[in-house]
Amino acid sequence: MLGKCFFEILIYRCTVDQHTDETDRERERCINNVLRYAPQDDNIRKHIRKTASNDYNSQNWYSWRYNEAIGWICLCRAGTQIKAELWCVRAKRIRRGLVRKRFYYKMPKLIDLSFSHEDSSDKIYDTICHSLDELSKTKPFKKRYLDLQAFRTVGPFVNWRRLLGFESEERSVPEPERC
Repeated sequence: MLGKCFFEILIYRCTVDQHTDETDRERERCINNVLRYAPQDDNIRKHIRKTASNDYNSQNWYSWRYNEAIGWICLCRAGTQIKAELWCVRAKRIRRGLVRKRFYYKMPKLIDLSFSHEDSSDKIYDTICHSLDELSKTKPFKKRYLDLQAFRTVGPFVNWRRLLGFESEERSVPEPERC
């Protein structure tokens, strides 16, 4: 472990749009297999199509979020540094519907960023974002989806200087006004 973990970024096998396209194709394939044996009456075929679609949704469909996760990037604080470590599945081939996933510690120094007292909170955040963007273009992550939505939503509001120990944690509470 590199230090105190403060944020985890999910790594998905694919994007939500790719997952939706895959499940839609699979649903259509299943429906067409059922319709091969259906009579040619349009009303019956519509009913069978609807029933087959509902059956697929209740028995085969699964949501993208968390089910297609194949790993995590843990952002950790180590003094005035921010490092990242990788936890991911160990599989020769990562495919749709991967079951019995076990996550293993893979890379201890995925990201290694050092900051100084002069760095602003915005600069620290921008540096981390840039590093994560560059990381998503490298080989193990190139065809994967790093879910940075939560990090990008919360990140601008974090006091990164305080997190790294550049500012004290004492809050200056304003004195109440006296009459």
